[in-house]
Amino acid sequence: MIISIVHSNSHITETITNILDYHLHHPYTISNTLIPADLCFTDTLEDIPRIRNINKKAFIVIVTNHPLGPETVIYQPFYYIFENSLEKDIPFILCTFFHSRDYYHFKYNYQDISIPINHIIYIHTHEHLTTIYTKEKNYHLYKPLKVILKEIGSKQIVQINKNTCVNTRYITKINQLDIYLNLEIFKLSYKYKNKFYEALKKKSEDF
Repeated sequence: MIISIVHSNSHITETITNILDYHLHHPYTISNTLIPADLCFTDTLEDIPRIRNINKKAFIVIVTNHPLGPETVIYQPFYYIFENSLEKDIPFILCTFFHSRDYYHFKYNYQDISIPINHIIYIHTHEHLTTIYTKEKNYHLYKPLKVILKEIGSKQIVQINKNTCVNTRYITKINQLDIYLNLEIFKLSYKYKNKFYEALKKKSEDF
């Protein structure tokens, strides 16, 4: 996750950074330039078209010290928060941002975790412990695989046998009942074979 913070007041930038550091519990990078970012904070309305030009799907937040007038409608869509209530507003913005994206939200070690579904490589369960393998780290949860699969609710995470779900975007090769995720090989069981190939077909149609 990439976060861009561009503000003329360095104190505001530092405050936003500190609040983000406190509330975010998964990997992210903060930049002070208008690079292609997922979440952008700025104090200048004119930055909005520049951000949109870099990333049309960017989640843009204007940080201001006064209410915005109706003339700003030409810059929609964006969110705005006030400089004097950052402690309260930024957690709300983060919650809104994560629920607008394809993220899996769960509790882990007493913390609220949100991970991009695109970063999940596969999920495997063994003796009541389910492990989510991601690009950044692994998460161990005492939840049944079917519960996690339902909570994620993404068509790209597909069950291939009793104990394993894979992210179809990471499949590099299929050889009969062998599913390759780079060097990892998983067995596709006959029970899940039809649903698996239906999911691959749907993915191809969506693409």
